[in-house]
This record gives sequence, C-alpha cells and structure tokens, in this order.
Amino acid sequence: MGRVKLTLELAVDGTVAKVETVGGNPLLQKAAAENIKLWTFEVPPFVPFTQVITYDYGFDQSLPGDDGTNPIVKVSFDLPDRVTIVANVRLVEP
Repeated sequence: MGRVKLTLELAVDGTVAKVETVGGNPLLQKAAAENIKLWTFEVPPFVPFTQVITYDYGFDQSLPGDDGTNPIVKVSFDLPDRVTIVANVRLVEP
C-alpha cells in the first residue's frame, strides 16, 4: 500500500529531535512522522546522530475482513531501520 522513509536526528538523550519525511503518501507521511516522535532510541554515540527508518504499510488478505467493528493491525520491527504495518481489508457493502 505504501512506503515512507524518515530521516531522524536524535538528541543526546535518544529522543527524536528532528524528523524529515522522504516520499510516500502524505497521509502516511504524517502518521509515520507523528509515530516516530514517540520513540526513544538507545543513546547515540555522538550528536547530532542521523538515522533512517522505513515504514512499510500494507493489507493482509489472509486476515478476516473488517466490517467496521473488527479492525486488525499487525506491526513488526526489523530493527534498526524498518517497521512493517499491515491491516485487514475493510469490507464495504454496495
């Protein structure tokens, strides 16, 4: 469904001091940037320290469909630089 790359600048305490998005759907960019600001990383060896993180978003067809009451989201991490987020497909009645 989409991919967003983020370039982060980490502060001396491991928090995200600055985040810059690189391509992808603007809605996904905003969500990824807001999410990464909640993270705290291992204290960097020096500052400013730059890290690139890639968020991959997709749908998992093997999950049961979401009728509006059954959303399923799976998040996996391939540290140090990749986050994969998949969800079930929303069922829409014609």
